[in-house]
Amino acid sequence: MNRASIKSSTPVFVRGWVKRMPLVPDLEGLLKAATTPRKRIAVYAQNGIWHEAVTELAKLRLTEPQNSTLNSDWTTLLSDVGLEKVAGEPIIGSVSGN
Repeated sequence: MNRASIKSSTPVFVRGWVKRMPLVPDLEGLLKAATTPRKRIAVYAQNGIWHEAVTELAKLRLTEPQNSTLNSDWTTLLSDVGLEKVAGEPIIGSVSGN
């Protein structure tokens, strides 16, 4: 998509919410055992903790934009929830957690 088509298109927005859930002991143990950021992201994704998985992986990709492993992880994560069409789009704005 080029910039001209973005400026002339109808604005798009998404509305939603994030529900914070208490960390259960089993999940807390898995997260403590995750020795790398990628392993921690995998734990989040495998347990349906979408916000943290996306946020942490986006932060990593912004620090290492040419890292093919992180780019592949991003594509896989978004594809797993039906968002493969946006996986190649740039991350715009800041990424912050919590």
